[in-house]
Amino acid sequence: MALARDGTPSDAQANALVFLIPIYNDWDAAQHLARDIDALGLDAPVWLYFIDDASQQPRPSTFGQEIRADVNVLRLQTNLGHQKAIAVGLAYVHEHVAGVRAVVVMDGDGEDRPSDVPRLLEAFDAHDGQQIVFAARAKRTEGTRFKVMYHVYKAVHRVATGQGVKVGNFSVIPARYLPSLAVMSDVWIHYAAAVFKSKLPYAVVPADRGERYAGKSKMNLSSLIVHGLSALSVYSERIGVRMLEASAWIFGGLFLTLVGLFVASLIDPAVDAVGGAVLLGIAFVILLQFGLLALVFVFLTLGNRSRTTMLPIRDYAFFVEGCEAIHAD
Repeated sequence: MALARDGTPSDAQANALVFLIPIYNDWDAAQHLARDIDALGLDAPVWLYFIDDASQQPRPSTFGQEIRADVNVLRLQTNLGHQKAIAVGLAYVHEHVAGVRAVVVMDGDGEDRPSDVPRLLEAFDAHDGQQIVFAARAKRTEGTRFKVMYHVYKAVHRVATGQGVKVGNFSVIPARYLPSLAVMSDVWIHYAAAVFKSKLPYAVVPADRGERYAGKSKMNLSSLIVHGLSALSVYSERIGVRMLEASAWIFGGLFLTLVGLFVASLIDPAVDAVGGAVLLGIAFVILLQFGLLALVFVFLTLGNRSRTTMLPIRDYAFFVEGCEAIHAD
């Protein structure tokens, strides 16, 4: 395959599948994943991009060997975390990799199963390559405590945003959407939430979560909370508006209740309208504070629109130390 000087496919390359795989220290798992992707025998040129999120453990000298697919390591200057590493990878592929049909985003530890990739690609082709195809978690393998907190997070997310949580990062992206994703500041915060907020067309394919190739998952309770808050922050405007709507409905309900108490006291002197009014007054004060908080939240969110934000296409290069072609046929 003809390559450009930076180790990326030349303009002559066409119909390629690019895999974006963030990695932090899990080189054994990454090597295993590369072999499993290689064994799929996909009917297209395969270009693997392992996004090295400033790993502290050195990459093995044998990494990427005996792999038929092309293997690249995109080294980041500093540890950015999973979501930002994906944003950098998407912007890099958009600017440097030519002739791509689709980009497959997946974890490098085996929990996103390579065996599900053909099913995602089949759904991708079924939609004529016009939709982003996500793998939806049909079954999870974490412990009971993690699962309980995950379900709590899903419930909070649905109440706060009006939208359920179905998917993770595992997905197939049509190359035609890379320019759109590369200019979304929300991709820097949470890739999947940014796609849903952007209203880009997408489809969902059920897929069980796989077992890790090696080591332990880095997604503990604390990281789940941070990840969840990141997803919610993408919907900050919607959350603020829903808070205002909830305040208005509850305020209206309390007002009608107060009117009902007053009317009932006129009809029946035994009704303690004063005591009820005091309790409702306390509720009004609490609700008023909640409403003011929601209003301030909305104005702060709208004000942030005018501030400079991180744009993957503009800012990704600051974080890229280099891209090394480990193996290319």
